Amino acid sequence: MDLLSGRFAESDTYVSSAQGAWLTTETGTLADYLLGNCSQMLGHCHPHVVEETTRQVARSVNVGDHRIRDAYRLAERVTALSGKDAVRLVNSGSEAVHCAIRAARAATGRDLVLKFEGHYHGWFSEEISRFVPDLEYGDGLPTTAGEQMIVVEWNDAAAVREVVERHGDRLAAILCEPMLCHAGPVPADDGFLALLRAETTRVGALLIFDECITGFRLAPGGAQEKFGVTADLVTYSKAISAGFPIGVCAGTEQAMAPLESGAAYQAATYDANSVSVAAANAVLDVLDDEPVHERIAAHGTSLQSFIAGELERRGVPAVCQGDPSVFQFFFTDRPVRTHAQALATDTRLYGFLVQELQSRGVNIYKGDLRPNPRASWLSQWFVSSAHDDEVLEWTMRAYPKALDAALQLRGASA
Repeated sequence: MDLLSGRFAESDTYVSSAQGAWLTTETGTLADYLLGNCSQMLGHCHPHVVEETTRQVARSVNVGDHRIRDAYRLAERVTALSGKDAVRLVNSGSEAVHCAIRAARAATGRDLVLKFEGHYHGWFSEEISRFVPDLEYGDGLPTTAGEQMIVVEWNDAAAVREVVERHGDRLAAILCEPMLCHAGPVPADDGFLALLRAETTRVGALLIFDECITGFRLAPGGAQEKFGVTADLVTYSKAISAGFPIGVCAGTEQAMAPLESGAAYQAATYDANSVSVAAANAVLDVLDDEPVHERIAAHGTSLQSFIAGELERRGVPAVCQGDPSVFQFFFTDRPVRTHAQALATDTRLYGFLVQELQSRGVNIYKGDLRPNPRASWLSQWFVSSAHDDEVLEWTMRAYPKALDAALQLRGASA
């Protein structure tokens, strides 16, 4: 969110309410494909989530260091879905990743972490350091913030092997989004996640999957289930609590032992607060009881097919990547394998398209398209189980007109 000054910019969009796949703003209605930065996998204000959180607010919000049974019930459910032995509940994805890194370093007695260009792991100093090559987010960071972070390109197997060979005895962990979503979805090459698993195992390092976006969204067991590769530590956030603040760090017994013993310290007043826990349990109830993933797959696939047809009819080169639940059409004629390649696509046309869709009642975030492309990233389309035929028809009416207008704007600005 922008810095709040109390002054309203009349050109901005102000949301009055959100329900299902729709946003009601002060000026109209939008079909929503941003979904609270992907936190609304069930759509906004799902009735069961509203019922459970409303009931919990009347009972307790925060009881400090006292235990609540529902937190342990949530932990049991997450360990079952993730295949892990224990969880730590925090308040955001940023905190969950920070917790995982600390646990990995404590468990291995090592300091270095290998991560990948364009993978977003939160805004804390170490995690945001060297997020993109020409960092424009670094003011206020100490010059030493990224000293223990090694960064290579996503899908560069040779670079990973070289780092592990050179620094294996100091490597605590390899950290990644198992499908790079923050740059518009960029999947791992065939065998790349398996390589990360094999290399960390070989040198006694831990593998951390940041599943704050992919967790519970790609499958009930997240990317681990979808791609058949198991990490030592997994973080979750956005999809599990329907927009309430929560983060989850799940790990094996070995990885989580330093947190359990207190050798690695983590604590916060609002951890495992009862309302966020109630929301997360409610989301998992719905995943148990309703065909959420089937609905998302059906509607996401239909939307992808429609958009592909409209682009093909106009001769616009485009490649669709991702999953029915989270995808992007990159304006290029070849697959996108890295963050740099994503930003080398026609981002100008993409920016115009998002602008024109917004004006026609379709909400998509364009990402951060700064003049310096190497300090930028693309957004993506998120689909929820609330995106029904009515929402798709609304979107399909708007998209061709928005695309035509975007193409005209690109031509006029050439």
